[in-house]
Amino acid sequence: MWLDYKQYNHWPLIDEILKISQQELKWFLETKTPYDMASYKWFEKIYGHPMGPKVWNWYAIPNLRASQETEWSYLFPELTKAAKNLPGVVNFSLNAIAPGGEAPFHSDYDYDMRQDLSKADKVFVILLGIDIAEASLEKCGFQLGDEKIRFGTNDIISFDGDVVHGSWNFTDQWRYTINMDIKQEHWKL
Repeated sequence: MWLDYKQYNHWPLIDEILKISQQELKWFLETKTPYDMASYKWFEKIYGHPMGPKVWNWYAIPNLRASQETEWSYLFPELTKAAKNLPGVVNFSLNAIAPGGEAPFHSDYDYDMRQDLSKADKVFVILLGIDIAEASLEKCGFQLGDEKIRFGTNDIISFDGDVVHGSWNFTDQWRYTINMDIKQEHWKL
């Protein structure tokens, strides 16, 4: 189920997050490497089961989990501060897919939206395109249910994370997005 991110009661804050994230990503890439992020193995450790049968070259900086800072929050101080000021935010992370990598198809309710971890009954996702290679849908895209879309830099999409989704990056560049999970009561639906 696709949503319009402007149904989030505080959607103007999302445009500010987009600006901050692009500035801090530039700083991060000047001082760190993508390998300073949490790998897919972190998800296995936290959530108790792997997302798929192989390593997917997928990484994250989980700034907030269950509305709490993580051990990676210091890597994006301004972004973490802005995330904490988002009403209803449950989880917030910068995600990256390495060249040739994939984020396997999954429902977020198997992982970071699980009620025992998120402390929320229902949350919806806002996804920001921070730095995504311009390429064909076959090379770099996003899929929600049966629908595939081209999702690029500066694009904003939102959806119900309970619907199975995934993405791929068969380019020679890293793909960076911001993922925000926001409680349902903060949406006009």
